Amino acid sequence: MKRPMASLAVLALLFLTSLSSAQKYTVTDLGVFGGDVSYASAINDSGQVVGASYINKATAVDRAFIWSASTGLQDLGTLGGYNSRAMGINNAGQVVGCADVSPNNRIPGHAFLWTQSGGMQDLGSLGGGSCAFSINDAGQVVGYSTVNTNFDQHAFLWTAATGMQDLGVPVSSETIAASINASGMVVGTYYSSVGGTHAYLWTQGGGIEDLGNLGIQEVSAGGINNLGEVVGSSAVRPQTADLYAGFVWIASHRMNRLPSPYPGNDATASAVSASGEIVGFSLNSKIQQRATVWLNPSHVYDLNQLAGNSPLNLEMASGVNSLGQIVGVGTDKKNSAISHAYVATPTGK
Repeated sequence: MKRPMASLAVLALLFLTSLSSAQKYTVTDLGVFGGDVSYASAINDSGQVVGASYINKATAVDRAFIWSASTGLQDLGTLGGYNSRAMGINNAGQVVGCADVSPNNRIPGHAFLWTQSGGMQDLGSLGGGSCAFSINDAGQVVGYSTVNTNFDQHAFLWTAATGMQDLGVPVSSETIAASINASGMVVGTYYSSVGGTHAYLWTQGGGIEDLGNLGIQEVSAGGINNLGEVVGSSAVRPQTADLYAGFVWIASHRMNRLPSPYPGNDATASAVSASGEIVGFSLNSKIQQRATVWLNPSHVYDLNQLAGNSPLNLEMASGVNSLGQIVGVGTDKKNSAISHAYVATPTGK
């Protein structure tokens, strides 16, 4: 019986040594407009954060925000209705997302582009509702739009010169474009009734490339950096086992499985920085969602273990910038009904 205990002690020591040498973070709670819920979607290299927050405790009305350390939360407004959500931001501070166009909730919302000088611009749709998820520094925007009364979703690319264009992803009723990099490479997900859910890479010259899978054709792509590295999640055994793993796909057309801080439980990669730092979330042994950071593809951590001062249980990491700042959402440690957006800033080892 002593040998196994000794082995466990060695493993525990190695784990603690790994934590002590890993990057540490300080966490800032971004607060709310007035309700109990806010969440952060993305961060640019200047540290500006975008997301959405409830505006009061009486109604579940979301309002898009931009946050900076100097200004705090700024309400971006709507396109005429009640709700709006900010999903992406570029280094010029241009923000994209989606917003209601009417108080009548039967009328679908539209994708928007917001600037400090011009406010919120309606980007239109391909026939129904639309939502924008990402914008690069050239001002190219991607997302999805419904195209008919059946609510079929098509991925789109929008530019100021061309307006909204259907990317022409394989025929599907569920197609989105999730992220775009500086070169105009787009990643997203489409559904095939005969082949499951696929992650894809789209380029202007090459069209659609399927990114493959890690064993089961249930795959989604979440982010891409300027090196063309793609991250997302893939099922790795039959869905009855509920096991999904994060992946990184590299330009050599190879999908690599990312380790989880909690082996045997689901994990998802959401975004990747210019230096290859990856963020997302994992499920721990109690099936609790925990924000996760891969400082490189082989070194993975529960972000909570690297952020000792955090007032929140960090549940999701949705964005990361070139400085290694991470944003997402966490629950209040004293009241799990309260969820707030956060930014985790590296402080050294």
